[in-house]
Amino acid sequence: MELIIKLLQNILQNLPLIAEEGEYKGKISRDELSKVMKEQTLASHDAINVVLEMVELQWTKAGLLEPFEQKLGNWQFISFPASLAARSWLDVMSDKEGYWFPGGWWADQANSETHRELLIKMEELRLKSSSSRDPLPIRQIYVAWALIKLNNHLLFVEREDQTRGGVPHFVLPGGRLNIHDLRINLEESDQSEYLKILQSSSSKKAIDSLPITLKRELEEELELDSSEYTVGEVFRLDPYEKLEGAGANHAYTCYEISLFSIELNFKGFSRLALLDKPIGHNWFTLEEAARAQKGDKQAFIDAWQEHHGMNEENLLSQLKELQESYKDSYYFNEMIDIPVQLGDPFQCGPTGNNERECLVNLDHEELKLLLAMAWHRRHGTDFPLKVKNSISSGLYGWFEVKDQQLVELIKSLQQKLNGSELPLIESHDRNWFRLSVSMENLFFSGEFFTYVLRKPRPEGWELQLFPQICDTPLGQLPKIVFSYPLHSESMYNYLKSVEKDEEDEEIYSDQDNMMRKHLDPLVKQAGLRKLVRTSGGLREIICLPENP
Repeated sequence: MELIIKLLQNILQNLPLIAEEGEYKGKISRDELSKVMKEQTLASHDAINVVLEMVELQWTKAGLLEPFEQKLGNWQFISFPASLAARSWLDVMSDKEGYWFPGGWWADQANSETHRELLIKMEELRLKSSSSRDPLPIRQIYVAWALIKLNNHLLFVEREDQTRGGVPHFVLPGGRLNIHDLRINLEESDQSEYLKILQSSSSKKAIDSLPITLKRELEEELELDSSEYTVGEVFRLDPYEKLEGAGANHAYTCYEISLFSIELNFKGFSRLALLDKPIGHNWFTLEEAARAQKGDKQAFIDAWQEHHGMNEENLLSQLKELQESYKDSYYFNEMIDIPVQLGDPFQCGPTGNNERECLVNLDHEELKLLLAMAWHRRHGTDFPLKVKNSISSGLYGWFEVKDQQLVELIKSLQQKLNGSELPLIESHDRNWFRLSVSMENLFFSGEFFTYVLRKPRPEGWELQLFPQICDTPLGQLPKIVFSYPLHSESMYNYLKSVEKDEEDEEIYSDQDNMMRKHLDPLVKQAGLRKLVRTSGGLREIICLPENP
């Protein structure tokens, strides 16, 4: 080390000069400099040449030397600032006590932001440099991501680096492989072997250890115990390279990511499916996930997008093919209309002549409870009930009840319905309940809605449905309006004629076909099986007009 420092000191004394102003540039040949150093230091020719080559390599990479003169074997600085940079670097390198950063500076977390800024600048310069090969990643990361899909939504969580602006803050549940995961999965006892595995590309041992990472991360991030889910199909993304990293661990990185599909049992489902979920949990629709954007929330799935060649439709197709993480099934598999008035029957079965009435003697509280359960099953995700403090609402119509008196009311209603061969209420673990009917089969009777036919603009026609607002044992139904554009003026005029009990049959040659194709699909979205029914040979709108 002393010899190197001595030689660097000598180089500093013999550097070519350059004018701060004007065009004068001095130069010295490499051979001449070597000869001078030999005379002044008495070092060996080999030692001198090694040091000179090292210095020249450093300055060449920094762009300090004039390229034309360098090819002729001469050292000449390209500019006066370049000479200052060279002398500054050489002065530190030739000083036994010199340094750019004091000992321990890189280990001090207080300097983390400066570390990051410096590394980013270094890496950006490296990546921009011209080269005959692609830049090599200097950081290797193995990642396990969980695909948790419920109700056609994909779960994302907030990433560790939350405070940094301009950075996507949401990632899929999971995380990076660490040395502790390797210890659990592998028998090697040598820590250097673990580090070698972690920092090697496409390591089979690392990839095979990712299920351990997944288990640890799901427990840490989502509090999911491994008994609450099973791991399904594994999908490996192409290696992804990017200048990335949390905090000061920022460099051109190679990510090797495995996606694990997750199947939840009810315990795991109930842990994740609460609609009043933690702030850090966000459910993206499949379309939002494919474009990595939900309102002002951005998701970091660049590697997944890159795997699909930045083709959003291909990624969306994969998301749609992904199985739901909870296999839902229903007790009641027929169409059913929930009554609104005391003494009214349920309407069961397919629409038309095969519909049948089923009368159950319900009291006022039971009927309101049933309406709330039906609303939560049908619209709870988009238009939630204002639930009471003792209620926690979840996906697929589930809710958790902490009020024992209400639990008993639900159980009593369940028994009453079962006794009438209407197994509508499903329960789990003593205090979880739901109406066990698919959304597509669940409707409200016509009395639950009022309606308005509107013409909001000259070439626009609209049907509005107003659901009842009422207090129930679960909470209050929300005040909302379902608005559906009608596809033509003819449809509007026909419905107005039916409204006035003056059906104009000349508008449509096949009124039933029009309603099956155009009207019924609209009102079914609100939970109304049909807006217009035939009674006594006459067609009528079964809902009352709003504010007649």
